[in-house]
Amino acid sequence: MALFLSILYNLYVTPVYEAKASVVTRQNVPANLLKEKETKLTQYADPRSALVTKARIISSQPSVQELVKRLIDSGHFLEVRKQTGWEQLSEGQKTRWIQAVARGIQGGIIVAIPRDTSIIEIRYQSTNPDLAKDVVNLLAEIVVEFDRNEQLMIYKDSLFNLNQQVEDARKRVGEAESKLYQYRRQHNIFEADRDKELIAERRSRLLEKLTEVQEGRKELESQIRQLENLLQRRDYKKYTALLPENQILVDLKQQLVTAEVTYQKLLIKYGEKHPEVEKTGKEIDILKQKFEQELEVALTRLQYNLNVVKSREQFLQDSMAETEKSAVTSTEKDIEYVVLDREAYSVRELYRTLLDAVKEVNVNTNSSVNNMIYVQEKALRPTVPIKPNKLLNMLLGVVLGIMMGGVFAYGREFLDQTVRSPQDIEKTTQLPVLSTVPLYSATKNHKPSSSYRILFVTHRPKSLFAESITSLRSQLNIKIPQDSPKVILVTSCAPQEGKSLIASNLALSLAMNGQKTLILDADLHHPVQYKIFGYEKSTVGLYDLIVDTLNPQWSALDLKSLSLGDVQHMIQLKQWSGTIKIKWDSLPSFLTISYQEGRPAGSNLRTWKEQLAISNGCPPPKNLSFVLDESEIADLDPGQESGMLAVEFLRQYPALSRSDYFAELIMREYIRDTENKSLHALTAGTTSKNPSEILGSEQMKILLKLLRERFDRIIIDAPPAWPLSDVSVISPLTDWVLWICRSGEIPKGMFQHTIQQIQQVQPNIIGVVMNAVDLQRDRYYYYGYPSYYYSSRYYRYRYHHTDYYGSSESGEPTENSPQ
Repeated sequence: MALFLSILYNLYVTPVYEAKASVVTRQNVPANLLKEKETKLTQYADPRSALVTKARIISSQPSVQELVKRLIDSGHFLEVRKQTGWEQLSEGQKTRWIQAVARGIQGGIIVAIPRDTSIIEIRYQSTNPDLAKDVVNLLAEIVVEFDRNEQLMIYKDSLFNLNQQVEDARKRVGEAESKLYQYRRQHNIFEADRDKELIAERRSRLLEKLTEVQEGRKELESQIRQLENLLQRRDYKKYTALLPENQILVDLKQQLVTAEVTYQKLLIKYGEKHPEVEKTGKEIDILKQKFEQELEVALTRLQYNLNVVKSREQFLQDSMAETEKSAVTSTEKDIEYVVLDREAYSVRELYRTLLDAVKEVNVNTNSSVNNMIYVQEKALRPTVPIKPNKLLNMLLGVVLGIMMGGVFAYGREFLDQTVRSPQDIEKTTQLPVLSTVPLYSATKNHKPSSSYRILFVTHRPKSLFAESITSLRSQLNIKIPQDSPKVILVTSCAPQEGKSLIASNLALSLAMNGQKTLILDADLHHPVQYKIFGYEKSTVGLYDLIVDTLNPQWSALDLKSLSLGDVQHMIQLKQWSGTIKIKWDSLPSFLTISYQEGRPAGSNLRTWKEQLAISNGCPPPKNLSFVLDESEIADLDPGQESGMLAVEFLRQYPALSRSDYFAELIMREYIRDTENKSLHALTAGTTSKNPSEILGSEQMKILLKLLRERFDRIIIDAPPAWPLSDVSVISPLTDWVLWICRSGEIPKGMFQHTIQQIQQVQPNIIGVVMNAVDLQRDRYYYYGYPSYYYSSRYYRYRYHHTDYYGSSESGEPTENSPQ
């Protein structure tokens, strides 16, 4: 869904184009006369602040308003101007309109300064590619023009100030020359003799030499200061070739730089304590010592040369002083002349400097400009939109779809409170999961009929369903050995959980394993087994057996044809009160047992044994006979337990306790054969009145007692435990309860509560079978569990009933499991 929405977004969203232009700002320091005379700033001026300032200027409101004006001149906003009646607007209205458009464009302008560059990038995004291109290009031109105009204004101010200074200097030069001329004329200095000329020439030569020596001294002092600063900082890598003739320092600097680079690499690679790092550090220290020694030698040499130059300067100054003194002494008038001449010379020098500055400004208009800016890259018309990014949107759609699927799956699992996995069963009830039955499906081309069978254990022995039933049989054989109690009741919490299907296939699997097995359909509300095994619905079964066969009248029976076991069953069924006297030929006296409402109330077992001197048992009964007497017997052994002892005594002899008549009648009339000779079936019967009374009756107890004698395993297909009470009634008569739970159908609370209710009357719940597990949907639940399968193939089946407790029983298979 997310991918589909991303595709729709890519198809219908308006594309957005981005254009980019860039300008370059360079920092220049021209070497003109005025710059040499400017006072140096003591504080560091960050060049990047100028870049930031220009970037702010680009996106400022004045610049954007100028941009809008040029866009209008370029033919943009034609439709908008027509709608607003541009030509009829006043100047104020046009200004406000331009300001409004400028604010809209200003929000989309992106100005960025890439790190460590002097480049300003201008970007703009628009659905109109021509507008995007013109915006960034015109902004670049505007900022260049703004910078040029700013520099031109600075230039004009500088030139105006220079012209004023030149005019002042010209006046001062004229005044100084006039004073000098008047003085020479007044004192006849124009007729000086040859000595004055020689003095003047000598003075001139001394002055030149003195100037040269002073410049040399300044250069030496500068070199000495730089070397002393270098020695103080000990940052020898920044040494420049102050002394070109000293190649040793240049070589040492290069070696030191190389060693420092090697040291940093080794330090990053090995760490501070590594031998190679320490060795390189020592080499750096040695190079620094050598460098320092060589610097000290060079410094000593420069100090010596400075002293020599100072001595020569002092000598020249002294000579100059003597020359001037001789000139002064030659005539006192020359002193004033020299003063005037010097003043005139200074004024002339200043005037000449100003004229040179003005000439330089006129020749190079950018000589007084610190910054230079120009367009480095113009934007082309963008052809590919940046929005929507179709590939990115589709990837985001895929990722979002996966995330939504995960959230949906997690939410479904979080909100789903049904029993879905073996972990849920074990956590909820602490009962073991004996097997997991996969979801299964009826064959599509098979037409259902009344004889349609779903005994997959024989019809589809290699199916996952058959394998799961085989696994369940193995688990039961382990937990219930052959000589253990044999009646297993199969039930579930609610209808439509598949218990009938599993019960029938389990019974067949036990029969195939060589165990004589009976499948007993005790679901009188909604019998299914007759359909599974292909019997007619009118077939007599459990209900008929309980109501008719196991509830006969004494008058309808021939006592001579009954065994002692049959008579005891009748006494129990009819709740008969009286006495039965038992005798066999090998023993001379009767064994008398008294019954009260079908229960043993007393006997003469102890007296009988004493009379016959029986201690370790009696001989096998032969020619057995018995007499029923409804009168009370007074001479019985004291104690009510004597009756139970007598019954237990008879049970030691199968000939005395075995039922012949009823057992044979049941096997002959009600027990049905199946395809497997070891499997027999007892269906529910023709009607289903009062199921709870039938299942909890004494006849049911007698029936199970009789069936135990004939079968190795008895599988009872019982009704659901909720909302019926049938399971609570019949489960105490069985040995074990096998619970069927359909995956994803039963709430955990209901599952736990129902099992707890049954455990109150029958605690022997052997385990749970997880039915209808969708291995495709819930396969992650069952990874690592025994008997959970490897194939994704599955089968699913359900018998359809419009109303579980109603009358509709079509018997047609649908996409569900049978109840």
